[in-house]
Amino acid sequence: MKNRLACAVLLALSGIGSANVAPPPPSTTPSAGDADIIVRGKREREAEIKGFIDALAPSRFSGQLARFSTEACPGVLGLVPAQSAAVVARLRRIGEAVGVPLAKAGCKPNVWLVVTTDRAALAAKVRGSWKSGPDGRPDPGRSTDLATVLHAERLLDANRQEIGVKVDAGDGDGGYYQSEIFTSNRIRPSATRTYAASALIVEPRTLEGLTTLQLADYAAMRLFARADPARLGPAAPPSILAALAAPVGSELPESVTQWDVAFLKALYRSDDRSYANAQKDEMQSIIRKEITGQDKAPKPRR
Repeated sequence: MKNRLACAVLLALSGIGSANVAPPPPSTTPSAGDADIIVRGKREREAEIKGFIDALAPSRFSGQLARFSTEACPGVLGLVPAQSAAVVARLRRIGEAVGVPLAKAGCKPNVWLVVTTDRAALAAKVRGSWKSGPDGRPDPGRSTDLATVLHAERLLDANRQEIGVKVDAGDGDGGYYQSEIFTSNRIRPSATRTYAASALIVEPRTLEGLTTLQLADYAAMRLFARADPARLGPAAPPSILAALAAPVGSELPESVTQWDVAFLKALYRSDDRSYANAQKDEMQSIIRKEITGQDKAPKPRR
């Protein structure tokens, strides 16, 4: 039976051929027409993979993709204790499976799922505390009718040592200045971007009809990556990211999908010391292997 989260949250916030003739064996060699269909199908899958990456990891060509390079510690506020524990355990399980570095149990949380009736006020408070606190300054975040997501970033040098805190330079998405200057080249940037903290803030009304598992898995996609459901088109592969926006009673994945897991694995197992275009090429190979079992992309048509 589905566990209705909304009620629990409110409680927490308030305290065939002839019979004689054997059929011929199936051909093991596809006809020319079949082969063409297979090749076209593979190409379409490649485009699908690339589109999924571009939607969930938007970046400029020479930009960078951020992820947790230092230990992440999930925490939950606004759910009853049993559900909070279940969500934390699920976040840790997903993180471990895809390669997110995790702190030991009992750590101080820096990856927060918060359920509150005053989302705007809490988001403003988080922005303020991260701006002046040790976690650096968050990006402006993305706030919709359903959720607010924030990520605080830091910069690491080639030895994974912190070299500065991201500061909004007024240059648009991803603009920042550094206090130190390091040598970069066409292959590798001078520093890598890492999350110092992240927060997903939702209201109880958005959780109606969701199970604890669905909420936790949705949170994993939003907290461990900057995956925005609004960027996924109607023809996109199945994803738990549709959970909050889907009408109550509609069919949803029961958990993270194969595509979701493949994306997170690709983000955390690819080389983040590269520019986004190179890292995305590596991510495409990882997702292809996860989804199709194939190591190489189909050869282009001559």
